[in-house]
Amino acid sequence: MDTEDKNANPENIVFKLSNKDNYKQTLEDPIVLIQLSYVKIIHYYIVHYFENMTNQNIFAQGFRSLTHIFMFLLMYTKHLELTIYHCQNAIFYYVEYISQITDKEDNMFFNLTLKDAIVYIYTKTIYDIDEETRQGHSLLANENAILEIVTNFTDIYGKLSLSLANSDDFKLCENNKKKEILQKVREYIETYIIHQYKYDIGETETIKNMKLLLIDCENQPNQVFHLFEDFFNSKNK
Repeated sequence: MDTEDKNANPENIVFKLSNKDNYKQTLEDPIVLIQLSYVKIIHYYIVHYFENMTNQNIFAQGFRSLTHIFMFLLMYTKHLELTIYHCQNAIFYYVEYISQITDKEDNMFFNLTLKDAIVYIYTKTIYDIDEETRQGHSLLANENAILEIVTNFTDIYGKLSLSLANSDDFKLCENNKKKEILQKVREYIETYIIHQYKYDIGETETIKNMKLLLIDCENQPNQVFHLFEDFFNSKNK
């Protein structure tokens, strides 16, 4: 190892996406841990976003991009901790970038667009994936199965989270109240995930129940948090 490597920032060495030594050979993390990690990231994003801005379209685009980054990094690196690290950084990059190109009413200037912000966070994350790893990437059957289950979960939980963010019983709240609601939602979903795992309730049943909740949220778009409370209180007994 040369002098430059010895003096390198340990965090950069451990988490650098261009370093193929940071990639795992197999995806071995339990599905429940991956799901809980995604919930943690999404909770962090929602809180951080609404502390700094309010535009719902900008929020939704960042949400979808963050989910894409999470799944993309997990698939290629097969390293959950590495994925979490870069997703957390992506949240900071996105909110900081948007805050620099928008005014107090969230109107964009400098001839920049929301697409520029998305490209920026992709450049900081998934575009750094080692090219050799990308070209030689493959998945085992069990890894495909894990990713399919996680994708289904992120899709439905993402839609539920966006429903909450767009509902009047969330949008019209002050920031402190929003944080309180978000903390409760996080506790509800984490307890729900652990409960399903503990009692060996299949993923098909779990997703089906969450889809039924989503239908209720779509039918009553301004009562989403109350629907969450009723649903998770009944399921987490």
